[in-house]
Amino acid sequence: MQEPASYQQGTKRKINRNRTVLDTITNSIISDGRMTYTNESEMEQSVISDEKKMPSPLKRDINNWQKDILTHAPGVVQNTKQFPPLSSTTVGFNRSFYDYDYTLDYERDKTIANLSAIYNANNVTIRTIRDNYRANITSYNRFKLANPDDTLSKAFMHIFFTKPDLNLFSSNGLHRQCRNDPTIARIYASKSDLFDGLTLDSGDDDFLWLLNNKIRGFSTMDTALSADKYGESFSGSAISFARRFDNSGGDFQIEYLETRDLDIINFHLIWEEYINNVYRGIWVPKTKYIWGKILDYATSVYIVITAEDFETIVYWCKFYGVFPVNIPYSGLSWSYGEPITKVDINITYHYSMREEFNPLALTELNCNRFKDGKINRSYVQSFDPKVGRVGDTWVGGPFIEKIPYNRLLNIASEDLTNGSKLIYKLRFSPNK
Repeated sequence: MQEPASYQQGTKRKINRNRTVLDTITNSIISDGRMTYTNESEMEQSVISDEKKMPSPLKRDINNWQKDILTHAPGVVQNTKQFPPLSSTTVGFNRSFYDYDYTLDYERDKTIANLSAIYNANNVTIRTIRDNYRANITSYNRFKLANPDDTLSKAFMHIFFTKPDLNLFSSNGLHRQCRNDPTIARIYASKSDLFDGLTLDSGDDDFLWLLNNKIRGFSTMDTALSADKYGESFSGSAISFARRFDNSGGDFQIEYLETRDLDIINFHLIWEEYINNVYRGIWVPKTKYIWGKILDYATSVYIVITAEDFETIVYWCKFYGVFPVNIPYSGLSWSYGEPITKVDINITYHYSMREEFNPLALTELNCNRFKDGKINRSYVQSFDPKVGRVGDTWVGGPFIEKIPYNRLLNIASEDLTNGSKLIYKLRFSPNK
């Protein structure tokens, strides 16, 4: 049976009215970026027109919903367990504002799982370097499970040569004994500033920057106690006992990445030519070293290893009486059909003695840095907050900062990273 025309018209009006309401809701919820207007006035007129078409109850619901979002009302923020709980409510003009407490209190709220129990069950209770240290000296790791930050995973080594003080210059420039040597005279005519690294008369510190910058590897020997035995029986059994550290000197090797002009080889050629000529009596040291019976060609080398932050010192060592014993011409070996590229050279140095972890060695490093006695504690930060990354790689000389922890001095009782009561930091002065 066909419906009357009046019924059909009424149904169409109802459908159109519902479609208008649906469009109004959609346009209220969806961003205006989905709608195209030629100007602000047209957009405003569209909104006014939509509001006129919208039924009053629906308009109130949408306004309340928008207000709840703006004020972070509980109906929007909280879940079915009323989490997070309200911490405060601020009543303002025509609306209220809400603050919440997001703290997880396992004892108070039994509906939340105890995360500490989960950590214990999965052996992840050790979370910091300080926790690792305390667990290692107070407990036993029966399953030998690895813990985060328990090992030295990303340390960085710095090697600092100090300058010897060779007798290379006089008041007239290059010393006559050096000018008479054609090999040395040739190097001086080409690159006279190489000679500055072999005397203490130049620069505001005693560090030998050419070698320090080009080092790519280091290897040395262990320090060991000598041992002896007594009371040997007929079957050969005997009682062993330790005697002393065998610290009578030794050798270490350093690998360098050679420069384009073979500056490392030329530098050591000057150094070792001087040693050879002084021993043979052809050249003479400075008078003060002759009277003092001091080896002017021997120098010192500092080894400093920092932790992951590039500044907390975890190891240091000082070698005394260091001088080179070979010139690495073998690094220039060649094979047919292959060009010579990236020349890596190894140089062996002899030393008279070495000493690890002596804080006086760090004081001596500071004396080498501030040789004029004028101490400047300003340093370059490892992280540059202005650019949001690691700062410039080119800096001035190194020095050591001692940081004791003592509550009596209004300082924390221990380092927050590893729990130490005393740490040393490697700092670098600003570059000039």
